[in-house]
Amino acid sequence: MFHLHRLQFLRMQRRNLCYNLHCVECTQDSHCSDNFECNLTSNTCENTCSDADNSGCQSGFVCDGADNCVQCTQNSDCNGNFECNTTNNTYEATCSATDNSGCAPDFVCDGADNCVECVSDADCDDNFACNANVCETTCSATDDSGCAANYVCDGADNCVECTEDSDCTGNFECDTISQTCEDSCQLC
Repeated sequence: MFHLHRLQFLRMQRRNLCYNLHCVECTQDSHCSDNFECNLTSNTCENTCSDADNSGCQSGFVCDGADNCVQCTQNSDCNGNFECNTTNNTYEATCSATDNSGCAPDFVCDGADNCVECVSDADCDDNFACNANVCETTCSATDDSGCAANYVCDGADNCVECTEDSDCTGNFECDTISQTCEDSCQLC
């Protein structure tokens, strides 16, 4: 009889926490070993993880692709464009839209704890537009799409300031003082 209970205990031990030779359900991550998280739906400790999104690992740990939850050592170890805090080797899981802390270099916080390329045209280099949190890298001289507001495409994938009215499309004219295309009605 004892042998049968010991065998059941060993089988259960693989997925659940054991305390005084009894298997118990986890209720928080600290109950799990090897940096795995507690699955609050099944109240069992995860024993696998995904390197795509670090699911299965406790917050701040990354999956190494071999079902191990480990500490990060560089920003590229972290998912979601978050920053690796090299002081304690954990990745940031939140970010601040005020100063973009928590995000890896060249990424900004969107205010909903996501690190993205951009939230506005000002976040993009070379006067390109921000489109769905991604900076454009090409533009169209036909309609200036791809360029930030008030900039024009020169036909060689460069977003530049206008120098004359013909640089602007539609009902826009070049304001030669600010060198931006403005609605012709606003210039009246």
